[in-house]
Amino acid sequence: MKTFTLDGTWSMLAPDGNKTEGKIPGSVYSFLLDAGKMEDPFYRDNEYKALELVKGDYTFVKAFDADPALLSQNHQVLRFDGVDTISDIYLNGMWIGSTMDMHTAYEFDVRGLLLESGNELKVCIKSPTRWIAQRDKEHHLGGSIEAMKGFSYLRKAHCMFGWDWGPRLPDEGIWKDVTLLGWNDERITDVRIHQNHLLEDGSAAMGASEHAAQAKAGRVRVQLTVKAETSASSTDGADSCAAALHSVGAARSSKAVSHGIDSAGSGEAAGQTGSNQICGRDDAKSIRIELTAPDGQVFCMKNGEPFEVERPQLWWPNGLGDQPLYTVTVSLLGREGEVIERQTRRIGLRTMTMRRKKDQWGETFATEANGQTFFAMGADYIPEDNILSRRSPERTKRMLGYCRESHFNAIRVWGGGFYPDDWFFDYCDEYGLVVWEDLMFACAFYPSDEAFYDEIREEIRQNVRRIRHHASLGLWCCNNEMEGFTFDGGYECNAVTKADYLIQNEYVIPQILKEEDPDTFWWPSSPSSGGKLDNPSDPSRGDVHYWNVWHGGVPFTEYRKFRFRYLSEFGFQSFPCLTTVKSFTEPQDRNIFSYVMEMHQRNAGANGKIMMYLSQNYRYPETFENLLYASQLLQAEAIKYGVEHFRRNRNDDRCMGAIYWQLNDIWPVASWASLDYYYRWKALQYYAKRFFAPVMLSCEENGMASQGLTCISEPEPHTYSARLCLTNETWDVQKRTVAWELRDESSCILKSGRIEAEVKPFSSEWFDAIDVSDADIRSAHLHYALLKGEGTQGAADGADLAEDDTAQGSVLFVPAKHYRFADPRLKLDVNRKDRTVTVTAEAYAKSVEIYSAGGYVRLDDNFFDMEKGSRTLQILEGDMDDLKVRSVFDI
Repeated sequence: MKTFTLDGTWSMLAPDGNKTEGKIPGSVYSFLLDAGKMEDPFYRDNEYKALELVKGDYTFVKAFDADPALLSQNHQVLRFDGVDTISDIYLNGMWIGSTMDMHTAYEFDVRGLLLESGNELKVCIKSPTRWIAQRDKEHHLGGSIEAMKGFSYLRKAHCMFGWDWGPRLPDEGIWKDVTLLGWNDERITDVRIHQNHLLEDGSAAMGASEHAAQAKAGRVRVQLTVKAETSASSTDGADSCAAALHSVGAARSSKAVSHGIDSAGSGEAAGQTGSNQICGRDDAKSIRIELTAPDGQVFCMKNGEPFEVERPQLWWPNGLGDQPLYTVTVSLLGREGEVIERQTRRIGLRTMTMRRKKDQWGETFATEANGQTFFAMGADYIPEDNILSRRSPERTKRMLGYCRESHFNAIRVWGGGFYPDDWFFDYCDEYGLVVWEDLMFACAFYPSDEAFYDEIREEIRQNVRRIRHHASLGLWCCNNEMEGFTFDGGYECNAVTKADYLIQNEYVIPQILKEEDPDTFWWPSSPSSGGKLDNPSDPSRGDVHYWNVWHGGVPFTEYRKFRFRYLSEFGFQSFPCLTTVKSFTEPQDRNIFSYVMEMHQRNAGANGKIMMYLSQNYRYPETFENLLYASQLLQAEAIKYGVEHFRRNRNDDRCMGAIYWQLNDIWPVASWASLDYYYRWKALQYYAKRFFAPVMLSCEENGMASQGLTCISEPEPHTYSARLCLTNETWDVQKRTVAWELRDESSCILKSGRIEAEVKPFSSEWFDAIDVSDADIRSAHLHYALLKGEGTQGAADGADLAEDDTAQGSVLFVPAKHYRFADPRLKLDVNRKDRTVTVTAEAYAKSVEIYSAGGYVRLDDNFFDMEKGSRTLQILEGDMDDLKVRSVFDI
């Protein structure tokens, strides 16, 4: 296989004929930004100017010479891994095809069209906004009101048309690689890998009660089958190549659209026989398959035949074990044994499914790896940037590394963006993050003609083949929220759209998933109880999106009324830090109700909602910067309230997932994210590192908020108490000593106690309630911690009791705004040599944040509670200049 890249410098012609040089992969916005011809679309309200630009059509032009080695090949193909989105493509003045789907790779036969020198390739891209407007005018389909009308007609990342956290910046361009491919007789078209896990006695492991125990002990057996397919051989030049390429979608575009496979063999050109016989030769002689173990040992396999792996090393989700990865190498050999083409796949040996079992509360819905169910902990992922050329392995690695550091074991890819790049799944494989993968359908009804179904079949086929081998892949989900909206009659649902929903999501899509990846669990929608419009948000079955906290305006305490089986969306908003706000504002904009701040808040009325919740919990901040700080505390406390509750109720697989909305941002904005656009940690990310700790000590307080009391409630005796709970998401029995103290605002101990705990693996243990009714709850708080060792540590110095930074905390019995905080007189001491900072408090301090007044700093912990004393933190990122500290006392 000869491969030559056409990435690099291209020219872009604007509707007015203006020419701009730029880099492909790239887009209208990236070309103009790099050339200094447009303003930053994220700054202030520049979004409107940027939106005007994509009302026109643009042409991308590449001049190139063809390598003689390519021209000598019988098959010559031009491949686009991703065009965004509707385009006509011309080579040397001749139209060679069209594209209609940014999620699909396209290949075009160019044999006989290529010249040795002076080739010109043109990609003429149509305005996405004009196109969807015309389709919507012809026939309206309901969908998210934050996106532009007609967005669901176009197979383009929906959020590019706007969402309740993202701007309307529907860019256009060539967002992935462009290559020329050449080969003579055959190529690899598909590699399918199947694992069969067996118990020691040779019986099937899946579903067996002893599966988890034998897997953990390293006693399971693994049979691996690798099936490689190739194209049928022919020396008939361009005619045979054209026959191998696939045309669909003519009814939608009035032109042929050619789809092919990618250079990694992740899709198959339709119309091929899929034969394993190459030129009549023996398959065993034409395909060589090697398995490389994590220790470098290499094993030879036969195509399509089971192979038992020696001493298999199993892949586990983060926190349950290691993530050893094997490499499968498939080589297509020529007549003399030379390697014509080679493809590799990294895999992990594991079983993965969702355990659904009837029980006293309904039906379980728990992720199961190698026979062991575990509580899924993570967040929902959206595209990392509106300008797609800014995507990079380095950015994604940084973000997912933060997830691993924060004890995530799962991540959900939301269905309104695009299928993540290969590197996303590579890092999830390495970090042990189980991926819930939505297909790219979200919050809308879709066309129901056969041409559209053909289009999405090809899209799904290609992406499933590209992704399915990854150890981190947990499940396929047909869409985001469409079953629920269809059930509730949302998005202008009617009898026709309801029927169309069922056809697409319970027939067309599942059919492709079963054909292409029968080994991976699939789910009809999120949320869903299992499909067929059967009460999709049933809290006793399947997964749930719960939004009454936030959208419904109810208090955090509402979470405790529910024990969802798997919560795949719930969230709370906050503002980013001041450094991020400065990136899109001028000083006069820095009021949360200013025009610019509301432009960077896409959930209508949400800045006011933050203030509503703030009024329930904190005093009114005296500065804009402290308002940003307080909003992050609100967000973190809200999600903590929910996660800790659900983890406390994980016994017997009752509550088995808390995936909060959302992990990241697509631009600088006020949103539900725990990492802002620049990957700066909000308070929520630090909190997640604590509430997702494998061994988590938490406290369920019974205070004024949980009893619905306010300061003007009728005076009468009330019971105030706290119950501690130790949650263990590990394989080991946890024998730990828990210490608690009721303290006043000066950190003086009013009363204290210890609990000797023994918690079984994958369970939680409640302890007896601690009655604090006799205390002045406006001046008393409960401090709790895990002690170092087996209860040998003294219980005198507050935070020093904690085994680590995630194992201590405190609770109030009144809203923070009504607690009589003493001034903790916080001070910092920076050690530049060790890159540490020590904070000292003279009294109890809640939600202590160490921050950089002029930039950004990331520590190993932040936004923590501390008693009188000192604590030393490690500075992980940022500089040490101008560090400041604050706490709730400063609000």
